[in-house]
Amino acid sequence: MMRVLLVYTNRYRPMAPPPIGLAYLLEPLRRGGHEVEVLDLMFSPDPKAALLHTIDDFKPRVAGFSIRNVDNQDMRHIEYFLGEAKELIAMARERGVVTVLGGTAFTTFPAEMMGYTGADYGIAGQGEKSLPLLLRSLGTGAPDKEIPGLAWREGGSVKLNPPDFGGYCGSRARWEALRLDGYKKSFFAGAVLTKSGCPHRCAYCNAAAAFGGSFRQRTPEDVVGEIKSLKARGINVITLTDACFNVPLGYAKEVLKAIVKANVKVYLNTTIVPVRGHFDDELLELYKKAGGIILSLGAEAFSEKMLESYRKPFTLDDVLACAGLLNRRRMPFMVQALFGGPGEDASTVRESMDTLRDVRYARFTYTMGIRLLPGTALYETAKKEGLVKGPSELFTPKFYVSKDLDVRWAEGYIRKRLLRYSYRSLRMLPFYAMCALARRGVLY
Repeated sequence: MMRVLLVYTNRYRPMAPPPIGLAYLLEPLRRGGHEVEVLDLMFSPDPKAALLHTIDDFKPRVAGFSIRNVDNQDMRHIEYFLGEAKELIAMARERGVVTVLGGTAFTTFPAEMMGYTGADYGIAGQGEKSLPLLLRSLGTGAPDKEIPGLAWREGGSVKLNPPDFGGYCGSRARWEALRLDGYKKSFFAGAVLTKSGCPHRCAYCNAAAAFGGSFRQRTPEDVVGEIKSLKARGINVITLTDACFNVPLGYAKEVLKAIVKANVKVYLNTTIVPVRGHFDDELLELYKKAGGIILSLGAEAFSEKMLESYRKPFTLDDVLACAGLLNRRRMPFMVQALFGGPGEDASTVRESMDTLRDVRYARFTYTMGIRLLPGTALYETAKKEGLVKGPSELFTPKFYVSKDLDVRWAEGYIRKRLLRYSYRSLRMLPFYAMCALARRGVLY
């Protein structure tokens, strides 16, 4: 049995998501008899000093580094996160600690990240089964090379096994072992996973490769149990972590009914997608009863042509129908738009902004250019157009921008239309007011 240090390297503050992946690792590691400590660097003023102090004090044999993002995926203001992670991993190895990489960023770029950071091992996909297996095999002196998702070095190259995407079924996040005080200032402080994986194949998204290509639903009882655990820690605002919470509709309703029945009294935020047949009045009624105060509408485009370009499983009519339902039910929602994909030009930008004029959202953000990720249809398009040659090039941030789009014109046009709509001044207030009231716990 070993002492294991789990390190959350993410320090990107927007929305400040807590280390949900590490929270799921605690139970299986402790069940295996390991002594585990978590080092969360999100709010650390000196990550290097914090790591060295923890290693010297705890004396772990193995340190797992959870790496959430390679970069901030913003073409206009690129931030690359791996330099600091590389230094932290080198410091741990200098202390004689065996290093293991994990997290979504590692699952996306396993071989590249092994080479860049110099880590000893990595586990792509979920680690609840694979990490205990790796620790057990390290205890015998020779790692088991059949472990799902394992990355290791052999013969001067990195070897990779297919990842495990079990879906966290039957597992509970052990939030009681983590320090969450810093996250209480964020509207997105509490995170509870409802299901993982995604069967949709949106052109730019690598969710299927990073989390599995089918939905794996957790039981409503497990979801409620984690909400209660966070509530006991003083977390009143919960994000139901799910890129398309309302699909399938029946499962979403069962989760909400369980939350209502538990009478746990929290405030909910989640993301719904306008897939026809998967949103209705009952869903919104249950969501409000369960504590829902805001949503994200996962449309990403407001032009019929661009929805088709992005291979979305819905039409513009579906987007408008879902937005109309949210407005009728007085449910504020956030919108994030993507501009610059294949086929984007002045006409599609104008169409999107004309459509948004009638979408009464609470908050609007957008990105110009789309981060290219391996294993996506957009990557294949970029390769055909000669923008990239191979997936390893994407380890350094590269973005797709339609050759038919004048980016400077588009940026100016979008800003002018937003100012004309006055959304930023008039419709942002309820969103921030709810955030402040929810954090203070005065809505109930």
